[in-house]
Amino acid sequence: MALPKDTEVVLDAFRLGWYVAEVRGRNRPNGPHGATEKLPDGDAHALPLRIERTPTMRRIEAQGVLTALADELGVDGDDGDYGTRVDEKAKRLDKIRAQHDSAHDEAVQWKSLAELLWDFDAYIQDQLTANSEIQACGYQLGRGLAETYWALDPVQATGAQGWAFLLGEARCRELARLVGRLSAYMNTYTAPAIAGSIEIWKNFAGSSELDKKTAQDVLGNQIRRWYELVVLGQDPTTMIKPYDIIKNWRTLGMAVRQFLPQLVATIVGVLFLGAFLVLISVGGGTAVVKTLLAIAAAAGLSVGGVTGALKNSAQGLLTRLRQDSYTELVTLAVTIPPPAMSGIEMRNAMGQRKLTPITQT
Repeated sequence: MALPKDTEVVLDAFRLGWYVAEVRGRNRPNGPHGATEKLPDGDAHALPLRIERTPTMRRIEAQGVLTALADELGVDGDDGDYGTRVDEKAKRLDKIRAQHDSAHDEAVQWKSLAELLWDFDAYIQDQLTANSEIQACGYQLGRGLAETYWALDPVQATGAQGWAFLLGEARCRELARLVGRLSAYMNTYTAPAIAGSIEIWKNFAGSSELDKKTAQDVLGNQIRRWYELVVLGQDPTTMIKPYDIIKNWRTLGMAVRQFLPQLVATIVGVLFLGAFLVLISVGGGTAVVKTLLAIAAAAGLSVGGVTGALKNSAQGLLTRLRQDSYTELVTLAVTIPPPAMSGIEMRNAMGQRKLTPITQT
């Protein structure tokens, strides 16, 4: 499926929303640091991969990307300095923290940065909406998906940093809508798979019995996978483990239900035909019996043939069967399982998604 001509711009808007959430999350008090790996000691100038860079380096990187994307999309403010101001305030906040200045000074500086980011976000949304609705959707989706991790306080149940808001019914419903609107800019199975994984995490967030404090790191890996699928264009079907399709008994059950009438009619027809041929070969049976067997055999095979013809003329059903089966497998492959959430619970949650892949012909 060919991607729309404005795919690059829409994905830049998605990335901008993502980095607004990440910059805010990396600077907020007690915010997450993101996944990191340490380099071995002994070589101070070893070149790190991105995941091996320090949280401070990743924060500076995120601020630079934010500034560049805002400038590229023309949403850096009338004076073209929103990104620069965010970077300067973030550096000032980091300096206060490094010098262990008063908690009051840190709180004042964070409030100033948070207000600037709020103004910046409002300006971006206004400008992108005026330019292109789909770009505005891309921005909101990127920021919304990233905020499930970067804005989260894992011990908070309610409030703007709580599970109930960031992965609540209203937000997840809107995120699923945004994913659907941007599905043309993704791989065929990416949008429904993301929608399904959002449902899984929404159900996890709504459970009071699960330990959500330990889940934030897992959620961080989940949003990283969402980013890989949307921005980097990774084909989600490559995440299906070998032989998972064969082991998926639900696929076999769906196939049996689709072809059961044809199969039964054909078997019955063959049985009657076999009986008719046996009677002819041994010379047994009356003419009436032979006639009835011949009629039954012909009827059974005809019904099977008619059913087969109907099946052949409805290739969309077969395609849908394959796509529905694939979507379930892809969703499970794309989802980083929340801690202690069973496979049955994940499948039940996944079944609540409203988005399916486009039927290909």
